[in-house]
Amino acid sequence: MHPILADKKKLFIYLSAWALVGVLLALLFLPALDWTTSLLISMPLAFIYAFMSLASWYTSRSLPLESTGFLRIAVVTVLSSVISSSLWLILARGLSFLLANILSLPEVVEQFKSNYPILFGAGVLLYLLTTAVHYLLIAFEASRNAERRTLELKVLAHEAELRALRAQIDPHFLFNSLNSISALTAQDPSAARTMCILLGEFLRKSLKLGAMERISLGEEIELIKNFLSVEQIRFGSRLKVDLSIVQGTENCSVPPLILQPLIENAIKHGISQLVDGGTIQLVTVRRGSHLSISVKNHVDEDQKKSPGNGIGLLNVKHRLSNLYGNDGRVDVAEKNGQFSVELELPAMEQRK
Repeated sequence: MHPILADKKKLFIYLSAWALVGVLLALLFLPALDWTTSLLISMPLAFIYAFMSLASWYTSRSLPLESTGFLRIAVVTVLSSVISSSLWLILARGLSFLLANILSLPEVVEQFKSNYPILFGAGVLLYLLTTAVHYLLIAFEASRNAERRTLELKVLAHEAELRALRAQIDPHFLFNSLNSISALTAQDPSAARTMCILLGEFLRKSLKLGAMERISLGEEIELIKNFLSVEQIRFGSRLKVDLSIVQGTENCSVPPLILQPLIENAIKHGISQLVDGGTIQLVTVRRGSHLSISVKNHVDEDQKKSPGNGIGLLNVKHRLSNLYGNDGRVDVAEKNGQFSVELELPAMEQRK
């Protein structure tokens, strides 16, 4: 369907423009006829040609500017305008006889005859202008479609990148956990079996929630507790946890498994390097429209840094950046034997 006919607002603007054309055409019949009579003649003429000119839309679509030569477009458009203007004059002649009989004004026919050349030229010009407008509409539509396709591709690429980042996190965690179980098997088989059960429970929950785009912070904290219960078997009293969850933050939405890599790094690069172990502090607080989550752990300043590829922390940074842009931030600091990672993201309530 024609885009102007399909949109009431566009149709109103289009007909308003042609009403102005009708007023200008009325000037042709002055002063031989009064304003009222002139408008009774010119307005029907203008609106008839308004709908006739809509045919140029289909000509414009069949001859796109990008793939059609200028000469061909010019010839077809000029020929179409001449044909349309000629048909318009034939209709105008019939209308003049009709109005002359209805209004009992034979001079109406004479006025039409005297203005035939002007009407013909006006018809050609108006058709050409309408064709130009149609080409502008086509260009605007193509630009809007291209912009929409670009946006859709960006969204798809964004989602694909997030899925890839999640896929990197899960094997990373599983590989480290299996290494822990393998090491524990030789020392304490019973504890290793318990650890396998707890690990299976954690994996079931993480797979369920990990498929979601967002989960509540409360659900993420429960996942962390399950993860820590696995690691607690390995480290025993060396691993201490201090959770400080400010009331009201549990309902804020966060990406699933966003904290687990940080807790895992705190154990691997912090607690495991200390003879007496240490404490992992997890603090959540809401600051205005932002949610702040910090993970702190003790480190041995004299201990040589253990090798690692930094997948966990890097993925956290990428995921927050992709999801929240500049509103998602990760700050890392080490001072006085304490390593800290602070996440900041928009505090949005998780929909149930």
